[in-house]
Amino acid sequence: MHREILFSSDCGESWTVMLEDGEAVEAAVERLGIEPSVGNIYLGLVRRVLPGMQAAFVEVGADRTVFVHAEDIPFPFADETGKVVSPRPGIEQILREGQRLAVQITKEALPHKGARASLHLSLPGRLLVFSPTLPQVGVSRRIEDPAERDRLREAVGAFTQPGEGFIVRTAGAGASIQDLAAEAERLRRIWREVARAIGRREAPALLHREEDLLGRLLRDLPGEGLDAIVVEGEEAFERCRQWLEKMSPALAARLQRYSNERPLLEQRGVRAEIERALRPKIRLPSGGTIVITQTEALVAVDVNTSRYVGSKTLEETALNMNLEAAREIVRQIRLRDLGGIIVIDFIDLEEEASRKKLTDAIGRELARDRSRSRVLEISPFGLVQLTRKRSRLGLDRMLLESCPACSGSARVKSTMTLFYEIRREIARQPKEILAGSLEVKLHPSVADRIRKCHLELGAGLRRAPRGGLRIEEDPSVPIGRFELVPATGARL
Repeated sequence: MHREILFSSDCGESWTVMLEDGEAVEAAVERLGIEPSVGNIYLGLVRRVLPGMQAAFVEVGADRTVFVHAEDIPFPFADETGKVVSPRPGIEQILREGQRLAVQITKEALPHKGARASLHLSLPGRLLVFSPTLPQVGVSRRIEDPAERDRLREAVGAFTQPGEGFIVRTAGAGASIQDLAAEAERLRRIWREVARAIGRREAPALLHREEDLLGRLLRDLPGEGLDAIVVEGEEAFERCRQWLEKMSPALAARLQRYSNERPLLEQRGVRAEIERALRPKIRLPSGGTIVITQTEALVAVDVNTSRYVGSKTLEETALNMNLEAAREIVRQIRLRDLGGIIVIDFIDLEEEASRKKLTDAIGRELARDRSRSRVLEISPFGLVQLTRKRSRLGLDRMLLESCPACSGSARVKSTMTLFYEIRREIARQPKEILAGSLEVKLHPSVADRIRKCHLELGAGLRRAPRGGLRIEEDPSVPIGRFELVPATGARL
């Protein structure tokens, strides 16, 4: 399998995309001025303790308090005076309102749910994850060789100090004890700065900021099975080159600079794949379809034969359709970054051998996924149930919003998504068009929000219209779309 990672920073948006044999299977986006919080460490204040839920709400300086469950508190637990609380009591005996706590965000906030945080703090590196509050040494389960696992556990145990812990990441396989020890000391230095800030800062306060998208990409690059890293943009390429030459020389040889005039994600067909991943219905090459529906409780996936009729028996038709669908469903799960409970309604199979083939196919596809998942056997009703861990917002949450025209019963592209699409469309216009002015036609509800949030769509673009931009309301333009045409008139 040919695997490569693309990085593109264009018009204020940064994207990382993983391709397997030319198909997009993972994608992440970060926007200028909107920072993700997962991984950030805050000094927070306990605002409410709820014994009935064994949970607490902690203020960290964001719009909403974050949620901490009792299971997210290390045990044994030492209070502010250093006294160890034991045996494990209820959360109301550990936390009190007004108490200062260092917490780390583990899940991004959703529209109707605040972020989740933990008192189990950790600092990830390229080879190790440092746990200053959890004294244990572990090795990634993806490192399967027993001898290598024992070697790594012994090597890390040799420099682990009392009260701290480390987990060897997948990229740590084959690493020397010198490299492991050097990274451990670098992570300790970061933690010492955080620990000093805990005693000096007033709560709520940010103590440690997680890496940006490019930093996380470099840190989390797979150590094996990666054929190319393609980077668009001179500044990003130089940052990647310097980091890889120092931290991972083997991967530095696979770094490529993209310099084509056409944007990288368009040239590789990724933009079209992202558009496809925002639709509920996916058509398969055979003629079958997959329908993906996200709800508050779970993600439902329905497989239909549609125009696929097979050629022999009904069982063979159903099995072939299910096997084709299984591969695409797992790809869409990874690309959309779907998480939580996922229920798949495959076409009914009567024979046990057919069911096993389908279960094995799902397992093979999920084995490529870097997020942890758990699959149950096919139920008597022909349903496959699985859970998948996810900490950040998926593409749907990042790029779409509730439709204002139908009271939220449908999803359309968000104002921010439209804003960046318009910027990209402006930037690709020919010089003769940009010599004049441009007019952006939008549905009235969208146009009003664009005006309020962004006074100049062309600000900061390398190629912007000399005559300025004008936003026009046009009810005939569907919500979630726009039209860009030459125009005359004043600037916004």
